[in-house]
Amino acid sequence: MFTRLPVLRRRLVVGLFLAAGSWCPSVSAAGGFHAALALERSFADVDYEKSVGFDSPFSAMTARDGTREPVDALKATIGYRWPVSGRLYLAGEIEGAFYLDDETGGFLEGTGEGDTDVWPGTWTLERRRAVGLNARLGYIPDSLEFLGTERSLYLFAGTRWIDTNIEAEHLNRRLGIAGSRRTDHTLNPWLVGLGIEFGGGESRFDLRLGHATYDVDFGFGGAAADDPRLGYAFDVREWSVTLGYVVAFGD
Repeated sequence: MFTRLPVLRRRLVVGLFLAAGSWCPSVSAAGGFHAALALERSFADVDYEKSVGFDSPFSAMTARDGTREPVDALKATIGYRWPVSGRLYLAGEIEGAFYLDDETGGFLEGTGEGDTDVWPGTWTLERRRAVGLNARLGYIPDSLEFLGTERSLYLFAGTRWIDTNIEAEHLNRRLGIAGSRRTDHTLNPWLVGLGIEFGGGESRFDLRLGHATYDVDFGFGGAAADDPRLGYAFDVREWSVTLGYVVAFGD
């Protein structure tokens, strides 16, 4: 009789384990297509530098300005998720963005109003539209059950092509001259970040934090010795917070 007790205990433990396993819902990474709409707010630190240079006689002057302003965008995304093993998955995304609060700008104090000075003036960096590609590596943790069956934590990396317009004005009250330089550029920043998805069924929410850096520089003039070379350079660092609503379609 006493020899049967360990056997009964083992059977009881196994039975309880199987019962618990059948009661707890199994969680694994689901695959298939998904689409999302999201609002993104970016906080952009922009450093702006303008330079004026002459060859004869040689001179070079630079002036700098900077600002930090929020930028808002509405994004639409379509993607596909591949289960890797159990709770691990990979996902690829194509996104389009339309910027709502799209203009960052400031006023460059300059170095003066002499012939070789950097003249003061306002400047703007306007973002209009963007297209991007993202790759994600996600994991569904055992914990965080309160966030739903479609919960997951992920890392992402990607790139964007941002259609921008840049304008730099100059003003010389002494000579009565006012004008501007305006140009279109496509910026191509790299993005990295992390996020969390939560919800259940065929829909879920997506909250992510991202970081991007990019720069652009261009110039005018300098064709002749007495023709000034005008240089413009922008260095941008962005932190973004995005909240989206995701609908899954399956395979």
